[in-house]
Amino acid sequence: MSKFLPSTASPWLKSRVLFADSKLLVLNKPPNFLCQLDRKANSAERTVYNLNRAFKDIQTCFELKEGPYSVHRLDKARVGTTGCLVVPLNHKTAKSLSNQFQSEGAVRKSYLALVRGGPKTFANSSGKISEPILYEDGRGLLDPDGKRALTEWDVVASSPKCPVSLLKLNLITGNKHQLRIHLAKALGAPVLGDSLYSSKALHSSITEHTSIPEGRIFLHASSISFPRYAKDGRQYRMEVYAPLPSDFWMTCQNLEIPLPDKRWVNGAVINDNDESHPTAA
Repeated sequence: MSKFLPSTASPWLKSRVLFADSKLLVLNKPPNFLCQLDRKANSAERTVYNLNRAFKDIQTCFELKEGPYSVHRLDKARVGTTGCLVVPLNHKTAKSLSNQFQSEGAVRKSYLALVRGGPKTFANSSGKISEPILYEDGRGLLDPDGKRALTEWDVVASSPKCPVSLLKLNLITGNKHQLRIHLAKALGAPVLGDSLYSSKALHSSITEHTSIPEGRIFLHASSISFPRYAKDGRQYRMEVYAPLPSDFWMTCQNLEIPLPDKRWVNGAVINDNDESHPTAA
């Protein structure tokens, strides 16, 4: 837990903050967490711990007159994408980060996904998907007239028990549901648990070896990096790793899928000087 996080922080914040300083936080978003501000939420919805309540906690904890701010999102769904979520604490930082998110390549985002497919699913061990995405009624489909979309992928490992593989993904452009669409429709390997872009029933060999909760999507924003400036004006790049959720990790264990990078399990904060430390609270 960062030394910049006040002792008055709520238990939820203390368990979810990966990095904190006077300008921003990086949170590890859990699976059951609505990742969009809803200023019209009713009293019942406010009882669920979501971004509204998290922002209120942050505002109180850091005694902010304005902010915090939302500059990106992972997934609207409560059971959607987990992992790194950057939260600026002031307007200046929010504006800077917003510009970085809009500038391709400034912010680098890496994901881990459990997908439905074994070694025979992939013609190569890595590649790039560049099919444009067109949106109709909230869903995306591959279409040459759609929005530009680029995804890099690498197969980390496949289960010896069933047709499930672990992929590492680099999100080059940030379109809605881009990774889910590219994996399901271009690669033929939908994210495990994604019923929106794959209606096919799970293979019996998957359900024999592990439990997949209804609606749980196994897609995790593993790391995020972006430029920052030191007090002397020197620019450096900071990278934050978010530990995998326990159910994601356990599914890998059940299916005998190795996790070769310790940062995927323990988390880390790294800068250009190669200074790093685990992020676990």
